[in-house]
Amino acid sequence: MVKEACDYYGLDFEAEKFMLQGWFNINYAKKGKLDWHDHGPSGAPNFHGYYCVNAEPSKTHYSVFGNEVINDNKNNRAILSEMSHPHAMADWDWDGPRITIAYDIIPLRDLIKFGSDNEQHWIPLC
Repeated sequence: MVKEACDYYGLDFEAEKFMLQGWFNINYAKKGKLDWHDHGPSGAPNFHGYYCVNAEPSKTHYSVFGNEVINDNKNNRAILSEMSHPHAMADWDWDGPRITIAYDIIPLRDLIKFGSDNEQHWIPLC
């Protein structure tokens, strides 16, 4: 996905030296729902996304350059977008955990620039 994003934005995948950090989100309809937030101050080449383990049916709202975009989550599907687009979980009404694996992917040079240079949280993408 990152290589496809690089093609789309006209970036050199190899030259960017992307770094990755990831985590699990385990949320319940009545506990732990994530409200509006973003993952960085800048768009491409800085990316954020998530993989749906058990998130269907649910939606994620994005504000993309002031326009609302709704992502219908599907299990076993990953998404990737440039950072700087606030997003939030929509309400859902089913029981059980909503589970996603989220990730940030940014160039090595931006780890220090954005103050995210805690090396234990990042690994080289390739």
